[in-house]
Amino acid sequence: MNDRKKAPALVLDGKSAKINLDKPAGAKYVPMTDELFDVFLERLTQGESLIKISRDSGMPHWNEIWRYMSRSPHAHEKYAAARAAQAHIIAQQALDEAVKGSGDPARDRLAFDARRWYASKVAPRWYGDRVDHKIEVSEGYIEALRLANERLKLRGREVRAVIDTA
Repeated sequence: MNDRKKAPALVLDGKSAKINLDKPAGAKYVPMTDELFDVFLERLTQGESLIKISRDSGMPHWNEIWRYMSRSPHAHEKYAAARAAQAHIIAQQALDEAVKGSGDPARDRLAFDARRWYASKVAPRWYGDRVDHKIEVSEGYIEALRLANERLKLRGREVRAVIDTA
């Protein structure tokens, strides 16, 4: 008996390849419940993708998951926390695989970069490349700018006076 699942079907339209996100034919509608949502979040936290989880029998379609989250802001917060936890797992997996290696440097580099990129998008606060610079302007800074501006005006008047007398 073959328990292996088939890879998702690719739909080629000449310009791009899209993965078929639908459940397998014959799958029954499963409504999203609080208990199923908790199971979904647990699997998501462990590193599984939303599409992989939603394809399993007994789990709702990915679209039903999104509908459930749109109806419940609390569910959306829990989903965001699960995605952040998933990013930590994926980042750790990337490090573990980079250290272990498979013997194929190009494959190892690609796998590491893909996981690093994904973690930076899901949890940019921890793994993102973006650096925010915050400048706080205090009264002393504003006063220093005002004094510098007055000195420049005074210097400009002195230069004009020298030019006019010459």
